[in-house]
Amino acid sequence: MDDKLNILLQTEGAYPFVKGGGVSTWSEIMCNQLVDRVNFTIYALLGNPYYDVQYDLPSNIKSILKIPLWGSELPIAYYEPERLFSSIASEKEFTHEAAVHEQFLPLFDQFMDCLTRPHSSNPEKVGILLYRFWQYFNRYSYKDTLRDQRVWEKFSGKIHDFYSADVLGRKVDSFNLLNATFGMRWLYHYLMPLDVGVPRVDVSHSTSSGFPAIASIIGKFEHGTPSVISDHGVFIRERIKGINASEDIGYFSKKMLINLSVIIAKAAYHYADVICPVTKSHSTWELRFGGSDDKIRPIINGVDINKFKPLNEADKISYERPTVVALANLFPLKGIETMIKTCRRVREDIPEVQFLLYGDTTVDEEYTQKCKKLVKELNLEHHFYIKGFHDNPTEVYNKGDISILTSISEGAPYTVLESMSCGCPVVATDVGGVREVLERCGIICRSGAVEELAEGVTKLLKDDLFRKVLGEESRRIVLSNFTAKKTVDAYYEEYRKLVHKPRVPLKTRLKDSYSFQKNGVNHNYA
Repeated sequence: MDDKLNILLQTEGAYPFVKGGGVSTWSEIMCNQLVDRVNFTIYALLGNPYYDVQYDLPSNIKSILKIPLWGSELPIAYYEPERLFSSIASEKEFTHEAAVHEQFLPLFDQFMDCLTRPHSSNPEKVGILLYRFWQYFNRYSYKDTLRDQRVWEKFSGKIHDFYSADVLGRKVDSFNLLNATFGMRWLYHYLMPLDVGVPRVDVSHSTSSGFPAIASIIGKFEHGTPSVISDHGVFIRERIKGINASEDIGYFSKKMLINLSVIIAKAAYHYADVICPVTKSHSTWELRFGGSDDKIRPIINGVDINKFKPLNEADKISYERPTVVALANLFPLKGIETMIKTCRRVREDIPEVQFLLYGDTTVDEEYTQKCKKLVKELNLEHHFYIKGFHDNPTEVYNKGDISILTSISEGAPYTVLESMSCGCPVVATDVGGVREVLERCGIICRSGAVEELAEGVTKLLKDDLFRKVLGEESRRIVLSNFTAKKTVDAYYEEYRKLVHKPRVPLKTRLKDSYSFQKNGVNHNYA
C-alpha cells in the first residue's frame, strides 16, 4: 500500500518545462529528495503550449497538468488530452444567453469592482468569486462566455467609468478602446486556470502567491484541501517592478495588470494555511498584502552540498584571465545591464578581466538584445560574454575566481548559495534574502550601485588571500545552515501537519447552491 502524501505542486514558467531559475531548481530538489515520501502532481502554467519537459523526472511525479495561458484559445487539449470533443461542444451548447446574463454577469460585475479598487477589495470575497467562476466554467464555455457582447460591455463600461472619474485624483484622458481591448484580452488569458479541473490531493503547494495559487483557492473550496505558498521572489513585488519597468505598456494597462496581481495575491495569502517565504525579509510584503503572522513560517533555500562542492586543487582548471562568473536568466529583474556596466568599471583597474554570464537568453529576447547592444556600445566584446545556458553550474563556479549577482529583486537566490557551497566568493546586491545568507562571507552592495559592485569585484580579484578566506567561510556556512536536506525536511514537516487538519470544503459555507448534469454525471455545487 502506498502511504506517500499526494501533493499538487503549482508552478509558472518553471519546472519541469523551463531549466534554470530559482523555482525550477527548488522544484527539482523537492521532487527528487522526497521521492520515497511524496507523490507529486505538477500543475504547470506556461506562456505558450510549445514547451517540452526539460528534466529527467523522478518516479514520484505521477502526472503533469500543462496549462498554456497564451497561444491557444482553449488549451484544454494540453491539460485534458483525453477529453472528448463532444463534451467541449456540449459546453458551447449549454452557454445560452440566459446563463451568461443571469449567472455569470452578476459575478463578473462584483469582480470588476474588486479589480478597479484592489486595495479596498475583500480577499475573502475575491476567493468566493474565483470559485464561483470555476463552478460556472465547469458547465459553460469559457471562451463563449468571455467573448459575449454583454461581458465586454460590462468590462469596458466599468473600466471606463473608473478611469474617467477623479478616483485617481486626475482624469486619465489616454484611456481608449484599444486599452480596454488589451485589458479584456489579458483578463481572458490570465484567468484560464479557472477553466481547469483541480484534483483531490492531500496538500496544494503553490510556488508563488500569483496565478498558480488560484488552484489552491479552488481546491480549498471544492475539496477542503489545505495549502502552502512558497514565496520565492514575492510575486506581487516582482510583478509591480516588472510591469512598471516595461516601456511598451501604457498607464492604463500597467494599472490594470497590477490591480489584477494585487487581488489575486491578497486572496492567495488569505486562503493559504501556511506561507513559507524563502527569506525572513519577505514577511513585510506578505503582511502588507494579507498574510498573517500565525501563517508565516520562513524556510530558507538549501543546496545539494554533494553536488555543489569545491574541486580539489589537482582537478581544478581555472581561466588564465581574472574571471567573474554569473548564472542568471536574461530578464530585467536580474539587473544584467548593471552587471555589464560593472564590467566596464572593473576593466579600468584590471584590463584583462572577463565576465562570463550563463543563462537562458530566450526568457525575454528583447531584453537579451538590449544587453548585447550595451556590451557592444561599451566596447566590451572581449570582456563580457553572454554564453547561454550551461548544464553544469558546479563547473562554472569552480572555474571562476568570483561570482556576481546584480539583481534588483530576489528571494534567497540559488546562484549565491551554489557559489558559496563551491567555495566561490560572491559579490551581490542587497536584495531579498541575500544579506541573510551572505553577510558574514561575501560583499554586499546596493542594488544598481555600479561603483560599489566594481569596488567589491576589484578587491576580491586583487587579493588572493582575502578571496580564499571568504570562499572557505562560504562553504562552512552552507554546510551549517543551508543544506537541501534541511530545507526539504522542513517542508515535509509542514505537509505532515496539514494532512492531519480537519477538512471542510469551504463551499459548504456558501449560502446558495445549484446543480446540473454534465457529460452524464450529476454535479452538485454548494
